Amino acid sequence: MQERQAGELTIFLHIPKTAGTSLRDTFQHVYPAERCLFIYAYEFGRDAGRLAALRQEAQGADVLFGHLSYGLHQLLDLPARYATVVREPVARVVSYFRHQARQEDGEYHQRIAAGMTLLDLLRSGECHEVNNHMTRILCGEEILGPLFHRAPLVRALRNLETDFLAVGVTERMADSVALISQRLAWAAQPPVPWLNVDPQPGSLLVDQETLEEILRANALDIELYERVVADFV
Repeated sequence: MQERQAGELTIFLHIPKTAGTSLRDTFQHVYPAERCLFIYAYEFGRDAGRLAALRQEAQGADVLFGHLSYGLHQLLDLPARYATVVREPVARVVSYFRHQARQEDGEYHQRIAAGMTLLDLLRSGECHEVNNHMTRILCGEEILGPLFHRAPLVRALRNLETDFLAVGVTERMADSVALISQRLAWAAQPPVPWLNVDPQPGSLLVDQETLEEILRANALDIELYERVVADFV
């Protein structure tokens, strides 16, 4: 991982269901409001006017935080380094499905209420969130269909090595906050945020058939997560 250089923007990739919302609160306590941008709609990448406005805003920011993907620095044409947190993939997928079941405005809420199971969603192949989504976010390539080939994982791991200041894991949040604090040169380490995660491992919340399908659909993310745990934290 790289060291932060003076004047570089920090881009925090908030991967859904990794306790990123809690970390967002931490960032808001560290940085003045005018120096921290929160972006949770990525369609500006296809809108030249909005992208130009974001470039202007980002020039006055220390950190840009949101549901974003690696490669944003190229769109912004600004010097930047990244940070993120990853989560054990089975737990992340189960948490995503449970969140969709609870949230009335969720993309799949109505279909889940009508009886769609997590196994149904996995087998449909239509939801990126339950198919190697962390690899998709980190590889720097827009992948529209189901993802099972290894090339994006190779790119994601290379990006982590070359362009990331810090990579934490949800299950080791105290260590992760300490790492982020050190790498981003915060004056003091903030308190570890409350984690909005399921109390049980994801594998304990699903039947064996569903677990096997999660493992099949997220083999790349599992390898990525294991590498992060071994090499980055």
